[in-house]
Amino acid sequence: MKLTNPWSKRRLSRREKFGRFLAQQISRIEIKEQDRNNLLSCFYWSKKGSILNKGEVSIPKGTEVDLLSIVAAEIVPVEKLADLKNGLKKLIHQYRPELNINNLNYIDEFCDSVTSNIHGNRWSNLGYIKFRGDTEIGSFVDRVNIQATQVTSSIVVVNFLISPSSKYLSKLRDLIQSNVEGELIFKPKIKGFLKYWNSSTLPPEIVKRRMLEDQILELKWKLFNTISDYIPAFFYKNNIVAPSLLLYRIKQESDIPEKNYFWPSVGLKNGRNYSLSEDKMWDLHEEYFDGFDDSLNILYNASDDEHFDKQNEDFIIHKADDFVRSILPIMTVKRYTLCISEKIALFRVSSYNSMSIKKINYKNIINLRLELERDIHMFNRIKDEFEADYSYYSKLQIESFDKLLFEYTVNLINKTDDHAKSLTRQFDSTIQLATLQTNFSLQRKTVALTIATIFLAVVAIYLTYYQISHNTTEHLFNFWTK
Repeated sequence: MKLTNPWSKRRLSRREKFGRFLAQQISRIEIKEQDRNNLLSCFYWSKKGSILNKGEVSIPKGTEVDLLSIVAAEIVPVEKLADLKNGLKKLIHQYRPELNINNLNYIDEFCDSVTSNIHGNRWSNLGYIKFRGDTEIGSFVDRVNIQATQVTSSIVVVNFLISPSSKYLSKLRDLIQSNVEGELIFKPKIKGFLKYWNSSTLPPEIVKRRMLEDQILELKWKLFNTISDYIPAFFYKNNIVAPSLLLYRIKQESDIPEKNYFWPSVGLKNGRNYSLSEDKMWDLHEEYFDGFDDSLNILYNASDDEHFDKQNEDFIIHKADDFVRSILPIMTVKRYTLCISEKIALFRVSSYNSMSIKKINYKNIINLRLELERDIHMFNRIKDEFEADYSYYSKLQIESFDKLLFEYTVNLINKTDDHAKSLTRQFDSTIQLATLQTNFSLQRKTVALTIATIFLAVVAIYLTYYQISHNTTEHLFNFWTK
């Protein structure tokens, strides 16, 4: 499957892609151990190092891992609820399911209630869409349930409960169960090109984890690329991966062998074995991974399930709804805050570049200040409302993870706000300095113009006086000589 999403395509630079291609070609060549320190010796030891780094990442016997659904989110300010309302109606009409149980009044009621009342946390099931299997999007997504939550009085989070297509799930299941090899990448340099090449090796669990992430990213990209024409899509239009929750059904009947790294290869646990306690049917899992997707995994313990069918799957997805409603809005605000943080960092660099040259570019500074004000306008409202409006709602949740994620998000908002205020003060002081400099420059020009005006006036008076005096003397002389 060719990847089209921008995040997977930029995972490796062109130089790294070329280095991986070189490694793949060189790995096919049989190279003997070299006595001298030359390029062949470099190839030999790089290949040997990649072989030693091998590990089993295929699914062990008695272990089951099934992706059931993906819940992705978008953030919508209340000012764009009219666009959301009209767009959702068009979207549902365009992709309505065969058994159409949608009620467009739910969309009107939710959007109107949020617009007209700034108090309360509202939730609504807005409708369903379904894609034909013979379309490009239909090969990834079967159907989507669209829900919305009013997080604060200023923002709404729209949740997309995605049911992947059977074709997509089949390919993903094959990838989860498969074994992959580590990846060797050569990094040649012009200097010493014929003597030594640097190289790096990725272990197989990281390679497989990236491959799985690419498939999740591709599905989300395909979906939002389709629906962004109908609804406001802040994350998609700013080239940001939408936050999401991945619901997995897991089952493990026996321990995994020593040299098997299956669980970390699918991003579920940094260890060989994973099993939930008997009294815990659900678990939330977040593992640090140097990737683009910051999804959380919801794990359902299927150890007691004797069989697994469609009815059982729908029951699990329904039971996971409590996690989705409580956690995904917080994740969405966190992702939006990180986006603003990145923009503030870019603004800081741009402002420094505008002020580090001999002549300060005040026009650019003012434009940056206006752009910053536009970007942090909604963020300032979120900062004022999020902790107060959402804290009570967060206390009602059953998992301590909610509280940790909530506190982290509030702390992130406060730190981002501090940086935004600092940068704003920097812009304002620079603009104030520009105003003073402009006023001083105008004052100097005014003084110079005044002096020039006085000088010209004196010259004009002198010339006028000289002309009058000369004409009068000549006139009197002519009068007496007649």
